[in-house]
Amino acid sequence: MGGWVRGLIFLCMLCWLGISCGGAATLTVAVASNLQPAFVDMAEGFRRETGITVDGVYGSSGKLTAQIIHGAPFHLFLSADDHYPALLHKEKHTLQPPGTYAFGRLVVWSMTLQDLTDWPKLLASPEVHHVALANPDTAPYGKQAMKVLAKLGLMDQVQGKLVFGESVAQTNQFIRSGAAQVGLTSRSVVGQNPGGSWQPVEDGLYDPIRQDAVLLVHARTHNMAEAKRFYDYLFSMQSRALLHQHGYQLP
Repeated sequence: MGGWVRGLIFLCMLCWLGISCGGAATLTVAVASNLQPAFVDMAEGFRRETGITVDGVYGSSGKLTAQIIHGAPFHLFLSADDHYPALLHKEKHTLQPPGTYAFGRLVVWSMTLQDLTDWPKLLASPEVHHVALANPDTAPYGKQAMKVLAKLGLMDQVQGKLVFGESVAQTNQFIRSGAAQVGLTSRSVVGQNPGGSWQPVEDGLYDPIRQDAVLLVHARTHNMAEAKRFYDYLFSMQSRALLHQHGYQLP
């Protein structure tokens, strides 16, 4: 076999392994649904800066955690709370302790009701038939939304009106489509959806939504340097600016 043939075969092998031919690494990140709009912007900024592609897999934090525990090949996990990353760290699914990248905020949002000034009274009124929120068993925003309703003493009035999205993303679909006249969701969504109306939920009505990120054990043997680079980018000034633009509070 000629030397040029052996060289061509070796070059093809390098390309297949993503080592040459311009084949930059691709990272796969588990991302809480509330973060999707901001994450898309961060991933694009990171790609422009490094040439590394970052793909997001979106869902509720609880369901993503279950997938990670069962071996899903994610490099990082960006949760909607600090509970699930702490659990993964305790169970040794992470390479380092979690870090807080943002604090989320709850809002009341509607595409059909224009005046949400006295939204607690509105939720309890006969005018509202369906109130959307994320599943509190797997979605941190849903868990905090339930705390808001309980603290305001609204559970008896709204219990039969509640419709639960599998995640914040599905909750937003219910609200956007009008299937639910109003809902409690992430502040980050309202900037991406012109029209309708929204009101912030008073901070004291729910626990701070501390959103943590972790570098997962899958990254140890799969593009570790690139995964660590994106983890660091998550806490950079560029990412912090994007998170702020999308309605998050910064740690």
